Amino acid sequence: MKKSASAILGLFLLIVLFLITSSCKGKEQKSAPVSGPLPETAYFVEFVESQIPTTLKPGEFRKLPITIKNIGDTTWPHQPKPGGGYEVNLAYHWLDDKGNVIIWDGERTPLPFDLLSGAQVTLEANVRAPETPGKSRLQFQMVQELVAWFGDDKGADTLTANVEIKGPVPAKKAEKKEEE
Repeated sequence: MKKSASAILGLFLLIVLFLITSSCKGKEQKSAPVSGPLPETAYFVEFVESQIPTTLKPGEFRKLPITIKNIGDTTWPHQPKPGGGYEVNLAYHWLDDKGNVIIWDGERTPLPFDLLSGAQVTLEANVRAPETPGKSRLQFQMVQELVAWFGDDKGADTLTANVEIKGPVPAKKAEKKEEE
């Protein structure tokens, strides 16, 4: 009888420990609604891994895998505040081979969930190539909407790759050139 009482007590303690652990994990993933800028210590990112092609066609849309890590001390929100803004997204700029801006405000790729400090995620970055052929630089940065670009405004790391835009200009663009 003593053995079964000990086994039942042990099983009860394991169940209680599991419930407490599960409860804490759920609370850890929730975040308070974001209503403004993150603290200065939040704007730090590590670009862990990426697969960026060396060539794209003019106007081509691609999804590129980019792994990012939040190395700041604050969770990055993935949802905008009610009414919009303040969420953190992955975005990009296109620069020419001299560093001049071709496209400043590239397409956004949202985080799939709030990204805790120290956590990382692989995103399928939404990228559209410029319409004009030539040597370019694709520069990825994190951005807190309505607040700041992590790299341009806060000095955080960026991910920059040389990408040549080559091939025929899309029909829409070619038609416009002929009309002029």
